[in-house]
Amino acid sequence: MSFIVKRLLWSIPTILAIVIVGFVLLVYTPGDPVKTVLNLSDQEDPLKPVSPHIEKQKKEWEDKLGLNLPIFYFTIQSSVLPDTLYKITDKKEKETIRSLCLSTGQTNMVMDLRRGIKEFKLTWAGEVKNLTPLEKDSLSKEMAEISHNIQLLTYETNKIKIHEYIENLTILTHSNFFSRSHGIMVGMEKEINLRSRPGLEVFAPTIRFNAKSRFHQWLLGDGKYSKGIIRGDFGISYVSKEPIRNHIYKNLFWSVLFSGLGILLAYLISIPVGILSAGINNTIVEKLITVLLFALYAIPVFFMGTLLQTYLANDQYLHVFEPTGIKPVRGFDPDANLIERWIVQLRYMILPIVCFTYASIAFLSRLTKTSMLETFNHPYMMTAKAKGLPYWKILLKHSFRNALIPLITVFANVFPVLVGGSVIIESIFTIPGMGTEMFSSYFSDNIPMIIGIFTLTGIFTVAGFLISDILYVIVDPRIRK
Repeated sequence: MSFIVKRLLWSIPTILAIVIVGFVLLVYTPGDPVKTVLNLSDQEDPLKPVSPHIEKQKKEWEDKLGLNLPIFYFTIQSSVLPDTLYKITDKKEKETIRSLCLSTGQTNMVMDLRRGIKEFKLTWAGEVKNLTPLEKDSLSKEMAEISHNIQLLTYETNKIKIHEYIENLTILTHSNFFSRSHGIMVGMEKEINLRSRPGLEVFAPTIRFNAKSRFHQWLLGDGKYSKGIIRGDFGISYVSKEPIRNHIYKNLFWSVLFSGLGILLAYLISIPVGILSAGINNTIVEKLITVLLFALYAIPVFFMGTLLQTYLANDQYLHVFEPTGIKPVRGFDPDANLIERWIVQLRYMILPIVCFTYASIAFLSRLTKTSMLETFNHPYMMTAKAKGLPYWKILLKHSFRNALIPLITVFANVFPVLVGGSVIIESIFTIPGMGTEMFSSYFSDNIPMIIGIFTLTGIFTVAGFLISDILYVIVDPRIRK
């Protein structure tokens, strides 16, 4: 019992490390989560007026995703960086402010510059909105140049170029049409001087402690938008805008079903085959079995899947099974009972299970055979032979028990497949499992879904090793010592 308790205690920091790695990947993956959720382009004109509805949606999603919170419970950063830097959700803008503050040491001046740029955007957009179509046509060239300069200025970190863009905008907005905008640019040009060099304060670190953070919301929840992954809530999908747990638990069933049956059948078939091969070692039958198994092992799974679909689920050859899906497209017959429905669904399941199983049989049977043969020269085997026990009894009672250790080790590695599924097999047979979900999430930039599957797979990996440790003790009690 103490052995199991120790293993459980050791699994806690391991799972915590997996959770932290998943969170770091979630936070520092390139891209803007809010723009991804709302399908907004990064190439949008910064001077284009944004509807109040879009701005309201942005604020709501920033709250839901925790983007306006500090990343962790404490923050260590340079003293010249502003305290409210974490509230800036635009990653490019945040990096621009960080770079300017570190290169100049003028925190207040940099923040005044960003506020001035935002005020100019709002003012200029409002003035353009009031222009007549004829005035817009006559000023189209100037308006295009203003838009271009403000786009360059928004994310610029070169101090000389910043002054250059501000001077250009001061000249371009001198017209009476843009008098208010011109006033803002003149004020920015007079007040902002970024040519200064930073002092030693750049290297002085400051530590800020945060009662609430994105990590806290992600791990434990905030009681409003998230329950935390500790309660099975992995966040919100960027694509469907629904909780990720709804997708994971729905798809997890099919991955566990197919992968679990595949692993179970692989062990049930390969262990007897391995025992048989050890019992008739170096005979013609054993060599034929080995050649057959390794021939199957050499066939790629995508080729085997296509082969099975072509010859066993095709009207031109044999249509014994169904080629894709998990059930009839039109649903089951309303009059069919539970057993009849199982029989119908079995036609959809046989071919995928074969693909999940066949490749593992050769490896596991070979491992079983090799492990059993290695035990033949051990002293306890010599004693059993000297007692005159039958050969097959020695093989099954004495050799097999000690040959289980390598098989248990392999089980710890295949256990996470229950969660991860198989992208290739699930794609070929159109199974709505975790592999298919991971594949579609990758191409849709659905980062929270990918991180959720990664975290869950890591937890299952730890669980697999924990189960293996317990099985080790059952098979060989000496291990607990």
